Amino acid sequence: DFLQDRYATLAQAGHRPDERVPLAKVFIDLRVAEREFAEVVTLDEATERQETFPFAAAVLSEEFPPCDAGRTKAGSRNTHLLVGGPGQGKSTVGQFVAQLHRLGLLDAHRDALRKEDVVELDELRAQCTERGFAVPTRALFPVRVELRVFAAWLAEQQTTNADLVAYIAHDVQHLTGLFLDPADLARVLKRVPLLLVLDGLDEVPPEGSRDAVAHVVWEFLSRERDRGDVVIAATRPQGYGRKFEGFRIWHLAPLSAKTALDYARRLSEVWFQGRERDRIKTLERIERALREDTTARLMRNPLQVTIMTLLVNRSGNVPRSRWELFERYYTT
Repeated sequence: DFLQDRYATLAQAGHRPDERVPLAKVFIDLRVAEREFAEVVTLDEATERQETFPFAAAVLSEEFPPCDAGRTKAGSRNTHLLVGGPGQGKSTVGQFVAQLHRLGLLDAHRDALRKEDVVELDELRAQCTERGFAVPTRALFPVRVELRVFAAWLAEQQTTNADLVAYIAHDVQHLTGLFLDPADLARVLKRVPLLLVLDGLDEVPPEGSRDAVAHVVWEFLSRERDRGDVVIAATRPQGYGRKFEGFRIWHLAPLSAKTALDYARRLSEVWFQGRERDRIKTLERIERALREDTTARLMRNPLQVTIMTLLVNRSGNVPRSRWELFERYYTT
């Protein structure tokens, strides 16, 4: 899992799979709030700083602000529902947090690893130190579940023992070729604090499958377990209904111009490595676009900034409407 999740998934933005981008080099911590943001809102720096907080840093430190009971139901302080639209980075946050917990666990077993794997650990740690992300001192056992894949597996099972633990054991076997008894895994998970990342509830078909997935997840969470577990579920606004009622609900905030430029800068440093002229020219155009209200509204989430960086570098012109942004992206 650590080796598979080293790189950012930018294929949606037209980036070829063979052009690998280290996740830690481009990751920006997404800011969240208890209130939902209107689609047309563009945050300024002051509002971003006062009304939101960085989600990944809060998960890694396990320090969240007190819950506003007037706006959302307070569930367990360690169960969180991350709500955001397409391209806002929900999956990437879970991927990054899980990576840092994997790093914390694997560091304790360096002597058992291959030399090339130790190099990968050290490289990620160096990147995190450079970016100011601390590896958690209390490393949890990280399990990241794509609920769409889990739902398909669940639908194929003909047994009443088809639960989340059995799926995780199946996933380990698929990845390694080694058999893992679900009963053994269940005993381990009762003793080891768990980081459970549940990604993409909205991608599960709503008819039947979504209810079945939610039921199995709740059944797993209701078992008597270590109190140190942390659970993060991610969904689009229209995807969850009342399925995760009781979780603390955090809405992803749109990027401020400053954060959008920071992300574009990090992306450009990786994409245009060794092409300094291209990097400077692209960033100058992005910065000009962020100073204009019309074009700044097209860079309110990481996917849009990624696409804009690609288009500006290839054509030089900045799209001026969301329709034009995606039409030109499609053409490119």
